[in-house]
Parts: sequence; C-alpha cells; structure tokens
Amino acid sequence: MDKQELDKLKEAFHQMYDTFPGPARLIDRNHTVLAANPFAVGKGFAPGVVCAEIGTPESHRECKFTKMFETGEPQADLALGDRIRYWLPVKGHPDLCIHFAAIMPKC
Repeated sequence: MDKQELDKLKEAFHQMYDTFPGPARLIDRNHTVLAANPFAVGKGFAPGVVCAEIGTPESHRECKFTKMFETGEPQADLALGDRIRYWLPVKGHPDLCIHFAAIMPKC
C-alpha cells in the first residue's frame, strides 16, 4: 500500500473514531499502531508503538487479533469485564485491522 492510500485510511479512521468514548486503533499485522484516537493515545497507544507492548500481559489476555487475521472475520470478547473489545478487518486491506473497546458505563 502506498503512502497516499495509507493517509486516506488514517483520515477515514480519525473521522470515525476520534470522538469515540473508548480506545480505538488502526493496527497492522505486525501489531504496529498506525493511527489512534485521542482516548487510545492517552493510554499509551500512540502511532508507531507495538500495541502488545502497552499495559500488562493480563490486559492482552484472550486477544483475538491473530484469530481475526486467520479468519478474516470480526472478533469480539468480554475478557476484561467492564468492556467489550472488538477486532475488525479493514475491507480491501488484509494486513490491517481496527481494534477498539466499548467501555460499559457504571449505572
């Protein structure tokens, strides 16, 4: 993928996820964060970092990243208890995914 195409994908990512009230990242197959919304950046997931190196090993337990790439299908889980995590393939870009978490509000 050329730089212009990647820049367009990053722009589309930011239009969709910059106001999302949870962490969202555009990640490549090598676990490198290519784009992140402000919430994710605040948690250390800045562009250029390897997502699996942020946080504790427990926070990455039951990660569905590899399964999403193996199957090409969206994945989700409730592994952390207070959030639903999603891994979504990016149509037309088999080496990319969007990973985000919807944090459940305390009522």
